[in-house]
Amino acid sequence: MPVELFDANYYRSVNPDLANFDEAQARSHFQNFGLAEGRQFSPLVNLNFYRSNNLDLARAGLTTNRQLFDHLQNYGISEGRRFSPLVDIEFYRYNNPDLTLVSEQGDSLLFEHLPKNGLAEGRRFSPFFDVNFYLSNNPDLVAADFNNQQAFEHFQESGIAEGRHASVLVLFDAGYYLSQNRQLIAAGINNNQKAFEHFQSYGYAEGRRSSPLFDRNGIEALVGYSPARWNVSEGGTLTFSFVTGASASEYIGPETGVGELSVAIKNNIRDILYNLYAPILPFNLVEVPDTDASHGQIRFMFSNGDGVPGFYAYTYELGFDDLDGDVHLSHNFESGSINAFSGSPGSYGYATLIHEIGHAFGLKHPGNYNGESGEGRSPFLPYGEDNNMNTVMTYNDSLFDSSPSTPMAYDIRALQYLYGANSFNNTDTVYKFDRTNFLNQKKAIWDSNGIDVLDFAGLLPNESYYYFDMNEGGHLTTGDARNAGSYSALGDRTFATYRADRYATAIAYGTIIENLIGSQGNDYIIGNQADNLIRGEAGYDILVGGAGADTLVGGGDEDTFVLTPGGGAADLIMDFTDNRDRLSLEGGLTPNSLSFTQGTGDNGNNTFVQIPGSGELLAVLVGVNASAIGVADFTSI
Repeated sequence: MPVELFDANYYRSVNPDLANFDEAQARSHFQNFGLAEGRQFSPLVNLNFYRSNNLDLARAGLTTNRQLFDHLQNYGISEGRRFSPLVDIEFYRYNNPDLTLVSEQGDSLLFEHLPKNGLAEGRRFSPFFDVNFYLSNNPDLVAADFNNQQAFEHFQESGIAEGRHASVLVLFDAGYYLSQNRQLIAAGINNNQKAFEHFQSYGYAEGRRSSPLFDRNGIEALVGYSPARWNVSEGGTLTFSFVTGASASEYIGPETGVGELSVAIKNNIRDILYNLYAPILPFNLVEVPDTDASHGQIRFMFSNGDGVPGFYAYTYELGFDDLDGDVHLSHNFESGSINAFSGSPGSYGYATLIHEIGHAFGLKHPGNYNGESGEGRSPFLPYGEDNNMNTVMTYNDSLFDSSPSTPMAYDIRALQYLYGANSFNNTDTVYKFDRTNFLNQKKAIWDSNGIDVLDFAGLLPNESYYYFDMNEGGHLTTGDARNAGSYSALGDRTFATYRADRYATAIAYGTIIENLIGSQGNDYIIGNQADNLIRGEAGYDILVGGAGADTLVGGGDEDTFVLTPGGGAADLIMDFTDNRDRLSLEGGLTPNSLSFTQGTGDNGNNTFVQIPGSGELLAVLVGVNASAIGVADFTSI
């Protein structure tokens, strides 16, 4: 049966000259004129994309829009061909396992399910667009009462050109993509829309970086080329259970000594599942009884291992048999405070539980530790990234440092690639730090939305300084811990020494924190792409606004404000004091390359810092007389 591709409502909405047509008139116009004219007829289908991604059709003589439309309608969908940069039927099948009955009837029914049901239900159909993420990160669309289909259409018609992010999984920055692939500009790929379509058609498969934040290799190092995951939909339920003394004898695995875990270990596992993994995953985790008749999908137990030398802990991989996700722990390490699974967060034993549960959800090791190379297993992380500041799945630990107390930023990104993201902390959130929850701790923050604040006012002056990078993947730490850890990477035959932070709080990818309050000591603060409010507070502070229209307040002591071209908007510097504070210039700027102009009217007390050649306004110094700015007001950092 031919697939219905034509959407009359969409056709009328994107063709204002046809707005008054009824459905029959719209369909007739499309068949007689619109198809030949190349008019868009569905938010789900792009004939130009179909043409460029199925070159065998041109070789077969199918070149006109009519021929391509007919082929797609009668054959292309059912053959699994790509027909849109933003709709992937295979991805739709994989990420919506509850549609099993629909999937079994072929791609054509899956395609028809998407516009009728899936889009309205907020289901994911592409790694490049997530309607829930798009709406939650664009409050102007929510205020305009956009529904899911309108949001999807907005992204295609406006959002791509405006550079709006549409997915936590694959972040696309057209400016970055073109700057890293300048040959594309010469080939006529010179705007956001064309760059985005090139990335979908070629760049993603070729491993090209789509933004400074998205790293396909970093994801595949933790999930493999052929990811395995639980058959659970967003909003669904994944169960777990603890083997009991009664159910242990019925365990079908080859292990001996299968037995029940202690209460303390069970409580640690519950804490990790409910408080660490549940907030980042879009489904429910539910504990169920473990009996000889039924049990959870993931099971936890003591055992003697399956003949593994020096057995400590392991987990069965997903995708093989009924043992998938079963976690086995050794009896023999509970007497020590470091390796005990009943240990507190930050201990090696507690981190091992996080690690093994990561395996139970589908994560693999990011390095070739146990002969794990081969089809479906690679790639691996570069040795310099393969450490426990990035992922709890590593075998490389920095000597004498604490272990992670949460899944880390690389782990969160990989899990959300597999399953999607939870809307955890989607309201305004204040993260307060003091020495008890900041120093000597390795952890990550996942926050899905809201106007959020990192509050370090509870941190007293440090021997060196505090380092706060607000960007996705950025680290919050101390100057003396930054890059102060060292490790030798397992499998690296050069025996090189690699550096990592001794400890830090990492900001997960997809997390935007808007505002920051500095410590009582010296701070080095780097803003992100949002419009940040950054307050340095006491101490000598270095403030880097980053992209966006930032408001910077150094505080009462001597401070330095860093100006960089290309930020997209001017920073508002609220308390620059001549002969005390300084400006630092990056990106090739010099004092002589800038103009300092006194404002007029309501801005008469302010100084405007501008690049005359490009006209870019870098900053506004509030309450500062332009004539006071001289060479002494500049420094380097």
